[in-house]
Amino acid sequence: MLSSLSIIGLGKLGAPMTACFAARGFTVHAVDLNPQKVGSIARGVSPVNEPGLAELLAESGGRKAPTIWHGHSGRLDPVMMIPFPDSVGYFYSEFTQFLGFQRHSDEWKVMGLAP
Repeated sequence: MLSSLSIIGLGKLGAPMTACFAARGFTVHAVDLNPQKVGSIARGVSPVNEPGLAELLAESGGRKAPTIWHGHSGRLDPVMMIPFPDSVGYFYSEFTQFLGFQRHSDEWKVMGLAP
């Protein structure tokens, strides 16, 4: 049975698909040209304005594996995958809670603290 899949593009369609599959127990390898969208998915933060997506990302836990790819000569080569629980997103969520903010919701406040 299929247990993992890749989704290319984390916009209005790809981000909800990523969250839905991850919430159903699939390991999702999310790919996008925009590293900020990949980072958002890794932290459990919605990269697009979609009602209910933030909650679904929080429900999916760490079953999303953000992957960094290098594109050249008409192909994509994987550079690095950050699996749960070693993902930056997991650390980011824990640190958000440590600072007294709500995990999977207030990460934007922590980002605002950055120089």
